[in-house]
Parts: sequence; C-alpha cells; structure tokens
Amino acid sequence: SSDDVDNLRQQAREALLEGAKSGKLFEVLSAESDQTEQSASQPANKPSAEDDMDDLRRQAREALLLGAQSGKLMELLAKNSEQKAASKRGSGTGSTNPDELELLRQQAREALIQGAQSGRLLEVLAKPDEADEMFQLKKKLCEAIAGSMETGELTEALREARDLRTQEIGDALRDGAESGKILEILAEKAAGTGGEDAKPLETTQKPEEVTQKLLETSEAPKATPEVERATAVDLALQLKLLQDQKRTLSIRFCSPFSAALYLYPMPRR
Repeated sequence: SSDDVDNLRQQAREALLEGAKSGKLFEVLSAESDQTEQSASQPANKPSAEDDMDDLRRQAREALLLGAQSGKLMELLAKNSEQKAASKRGSGTGSTNPDELELLRQQAREALIQGAQSGRLLEVLAKPDEADEMFQLKKKLCEAIAGSMETGELTEALREARDLRTQEIGDALRDGAESGKILEILAEKAAGTGGEDAKPLETTQKPEEVTQKLLETSEAPKATPEVERATAVDLALQLKLLQDQKRTLSIRFCSPFSAALYLYPMPRR
C-alpha cells in the first residue's frame, strides 16, 4: 500500500540522515567505491545481465557519494522531510512556518558538515592535545628562565639561595660547637677512632683563634661546596681537641661527679 511505501521511504531518509551525521555513510560509500575500482581492474567473467546490475549499483553509489560530498543529498533529505511534515499537518493548515524551515535547513547544514568530515575529525580536533600542551608549558618555562637571566632576577635568586644556605651552614657549625655532638662525630670519623692504630690528635691553635676562624669562615665569600666541607671538618677537629683539653684539665682538679658530667654531658632540653 501507499502507507507502507511512505514508511519505507521515511525509514530510508532517517537512515541516510543518521549515516551522514555519524560519518558511516561517507565511510561505506568510500569503501564500496574502492572495491568497485579494484574489481573493475580485473577481467570480467560474469554474464552481461550481472554486469549491467553491478554497473547500476556502482552508478548509484557514486551518485550518493557525490551527493553527500556536494550537499545535494542533504538538501533533498531536508526537502523531503519538510514535505512529509507539511503533508502530516494537512493541506488546510497553510504554508510551513518559516522558522521551522530555517531550523530544518540549519540541521541539514550541520549534518552536511559532519558527514563531509566523517564526524570523527571534529571530535579529535575538539579534544585537547596533551603533547601540545606539555610542549607549550615547556616553552613558557624556557622563556621565563631566559627572561629571568636577561633581567638578572635568576642570578639574584640563586645568590639569595646561596647566602641562605651559607647562613644555615654557619648556624649549624655554631650549634655543633656549643653542643659538641656534631663536632664529636666529625672528629671521630676524620681521626678514625675505634681502632688500635688510631693516633691522638694534636693542635697548636688557641681557642680564641679557632673561634675567630669560624666566624671569618661563615662571613667570608664562599668557595665551592667541597672546600666548605673540608673547612668545616677542619674546624670541627680543632674545636673537638680544644674541648678534650679543657675536659682533661678540669678532671684533674674536680670531684668524680663533676668529671662524670664532663665526660657524659646531660642532654639539653
């Protein structure tokens, strides 16, 4: 019946429209076109009737492909949709609303764009490229570092960090000299205590000279980290020896309880 034919046509239009939107129609037509070209290059062994049918199918595929690429197919689908909608509303309702026609045209144009580009290209372009973003971040970082070097801000920041580190080293040396703990560990490691062949350490400097040298080292222009570490170990050894000498002298003229306090000082709170 005529209703069944209209339903089939409506379903065909909807299927073509969905295929154009999702890009499947374009892919299928392109694949079929490639297969047709490959089969055309091979010798034909089919009867003439089958060749004619294949030729008609090929022409239909090419027409659909050209229509999808040029936009004619979408225009026809949109036009048929408008006519179908108008026939459903009845002949007595007058002409179609211009706003509805413009909406249908807009939908057809959008479907055409998506179908021509297969629909997937737009999704890929819409997604952020992580590799490109990382490249841009690295580029901005390099530009910022280069700009800081030109203006001197980077050099100033490095100098401030170096001064802060030097100040921390000086404070640590002073704290270690006062408590005797850090200096004792450094002296034992440098002298190799704990073995039978360990030699006693000797010093010829006075306490005032060692203290003055410590202050000059913390305030003087800084050398390399290796020189700083060597200087710190040397000062630690000298301060350790001075402390040992003071303890030895004190033990000779004090009570056993005071001597024990000198040898095993109580931890500070």
